[in-house]
Amino acid sequence: MSDIFKIDRFTVAGALSRFVRTVAARPAEAGRLISMDAAGISAIVTFNVLTWPAFMAAEPDLWLQGVAIFGAVIALILLYLMWETAWQRFLAGKPNRPGLPWRLGAEEGLLLGSSVVCLILIFVLAICALAVLMPFGLLLSQGLGAPPALIALLLGAVGLIFAVIGYRFYCGVSLTIIQGKMSVFHGFGGVQRHLWLFAGAVLLLTAVNAGAWVLFDLARGVPARSIAMFTSPAGEMPASWIGASVYMVLSALSAHFFRGIYMESALVTAHLGPVPERGSDTGPVNTPAH
Repeated sequence: MSDIFKIDRFTVAGALSRFVRTVAARPAEAGRLISMDAAGISAIVTFNVLTWPAFMAAEPDLWLQGVAIFGAVIALILLYLMWETAWQRFLAGKPNRPGLPWRLGAEEGLLLGSSVVCLILIFVLAICALAVLMPFGLLLSQGLGAPPALIALLLGAVGLIFAVIGYRFYCGVSLTIIQGKMSVFHGFGGVQRHLWLFAGAVLLLTAVNAGAWVLFDLARGVPARSIAMFTSPAGEMPASWIGASVYMVLSALSAHFFRGIYMESALVTAHLGPVPERGSDTGPVNTPAH
C-alpha cells in the first residue's frame, strides 16, 4: 500500500489534496469510478431533463405521482450509498470489487448506519445552535442596538464554530469505512489532535466551493444567492444538457474534496489510534490503517 494511506500528521495541504493524490496513486481505479460517475450523472440528468417532465406532462394520477416520487427517492438513496462507499474505499486505499465498483453490501450498510447517526447528531447540534444564536442575535439587535454588520459578523463566527463541530462527525464516517466497524465517535474525537488545521481546511474549501457556485450562477444569469448558501440554489437546475452536466460535475467535485478532508483526518486517527482521555498516562496507540 502506498505511504499516502499511512499518515501520522494532518496538514491543510494534505487534506485539500487527498483526492488528487489518491487519484494519482490509483489511476486505474479512479478511472473505473469516474466512468461510473459519468454513467450515473448521465442517467440522473436524463431523468431530470427528459423523463420526469414527460411523465408530469402526461398528468398522471396523484397516487401514481406519489409512487414515482417515492421510487425515485429510494433509487437516489441506494445510488448515493453505492457511490459514496465506493469513493470512501478508494480514498482509504481499500479495493473495490472487479468490474462494476458499485455494490450493496456490509460496508454500504455501515455507511448508512454511520451517516444516520451523524445526521441525528447534527440535527441535535443545529437545534442547540439555534437556541444560542437566536437569543444572542436578539440581544445584540434589540438589547444593545448593535449595527447589522457587527451582528452578522458575530453570528457568522458562532455559526462557523457549530459548523466545524458538525463536520467533525463526518470524519467518523470515513473511519468507519477504514476500520470496517462503527467508529463515528472515534473519528470525531480524533480531530482533536488537529482541530485548528481541520477547521482551516474546511473553511478554506468552503470559501472556494462558494466561489465556484457563484461563478456558475453568474454564468447562468441567475442571482448569486449561493454566496450565503454555499451551494447552488435549490430547484434551479438548468434545463440544458451542458448546464445540468456542469451542475452535477461541480457537485461531485465538491463532495470529493470535502470527503478528502474527512478521510485525511480519519487516516491519521486510524494510524495513531483513539485520542487518550485527559489524565491518562497512556500515549496514542500506533495502529496502522488497513
